Amino acid sequence: MCGSAWCAPTTLNIIPTSDVLPHGEANIAVQLSGGPISSGYSFLNLFQTQIGVGGNLEFGFDPSLGPNKGNIWNAKYRLCWETSRSPALAMGAFANVPGVGNPVYAIGHKRMGQSRLHLGAMYMIGSAYAMAGWDIWPGSYIVPQVDYMSGSGNYVSIGVLVNFPNGLAMNAAQLMGNSSSAPNSYLVLVEWTGQVLRESASKHITDKEHNRRHKMILLAHRGESYIAPENTLAAFKLAWEKGADAVELDCHLSCDNKILVMHDAKTGRTAGTDLVIKDTDSAALRKLDVGKWKGEQYAGEKIPFLAEALDLIPLAGRLLVEIKCGPEIVPFLRDLLDKSGKRSQVTIISFSLDVVSASKKMMPDVPHYWLRSPVKDADTGQYQPYDPKLIQTVLDNHLDGLDLQYAPLTKQFADAIKAKGLALWSWTVNDPAEAKRQMELGVDGLGTDRCAWLKEQIK
Repeated sequence: MCGSAWCAPTTLNIIPTSDVLPHGEANIAVQLSGGPISSGYSFLNLFQTQIGVGGNLEFGFDPSLGPNKGNIWNAKYRLCWETSRSPALAMGAFANVPGVGNPVYAIGHKRMGQSRLHLGAMYMIGSAYAMAGWDIWPGSYIVPQVDYMSGSGNYVSIGVLVNFPNGLAMNAAQLMGNSSSAPNSYLVLVEWTGQVLRESASKHITDKEHNRRHKMILLAHRGESYIAPENTLAAFKLAWEKGADAVELDCHLSCDNKILVMHDAKTGRTAGTDLVIKDTDSAALRKLDVGKWKGEQYAGEKIPFLAEALDLIPLAGRLLVEIKCGPEIVPFLRDLLDKSGKRSQVTIISFSLDVVSASKKMMPDVPHYWLRSPVKDADTGQYQPYDPKLIQTVLDNHLDGLDLQYAPLTKQFADAIKAKGLALWSWTVNDPAEAKRQMELGVDGLGTDRCAWLKEQIK
């Protein structure tokens, strides 16, 4: 069956999955498959195309050339539903598949840590067939895959997908069946996935945020951190109480896989006791006092769990979560966002391109911005202009925007970013004159330590 149409990024080796390409993203693949049959050897060359058209809908067209079976012209579509709390579900159909007509299917997957379990059914030629599969999340560099489909052949496959830079990937698998209609065969597929169409504004930015693009959002940097201790529940509560549109925080993963909110990799600056977060369990970290350094009124403030900060987000609020560690945090972050019910109110940012790209692959519906700092001239100490190549890097990695240090940002560079449909945020400004300049540049969101005060100053 792999030669008919369902081997692609939104499939395993045999069965389709409930993944759908984002709007404007296309996949182009060449697949070679073959194996012994009773009359000799079967060989099929398949050229696959598919594109996401928005609204969780994907279309594809797969011309195939097979010396044994003749040429095949096969179309397909896939419609997916995915919520923050339910497994992803999809319905799809193929058209004009030789020997089986127009099969339709329904399938879903359930995430369990880094693994995914796929279960579904397909209806063709008057019968229903069960489908099952297992893989790890598609953002990984190496993705093992196992899948099964019932029927006269009882197909089973074992394969591996290897992801390379710039959207390239290669898949190799062995398919095994128990009848002449499902002979043992091998599959090799080389594919490219990338953006071929872009909307005028980033697809994954919320409508509310997009409608406010003419107004610059003020972001409470680490909470209302000028008054309250940074990255604490006290700072977050104060920011929301004073009417912040958005709050930013930083997070790390503890050794017992809990996500905690702190800027530094060590706790010494705000807690006095210097512990390495990644090497310490959350119970020990939570015993530290990270409020007293700011004033006695804040004594007893603990390092927050990210879950606690998520609970505080008001209905119209947005939380920017900066990942300060490596990509190992991403599966735990995704699961936490799903459990919280606040996934649609979160934007993820990171200075690490590897981290923010891996997170985007796992959570394509969540806005992701790449944080960048300017380079200083070694002789003069002056900031150098931002490299225009940053914009293309963001596009190549399917990110939604840039989050830049404010000082060297120019109107020309800001316009170039916006012309590509990307969001532009900047940080960290506490001066009203500079905040007004950023607004004139067209910045969408501005980070500040004095959110409530600065909002009054630039009215």
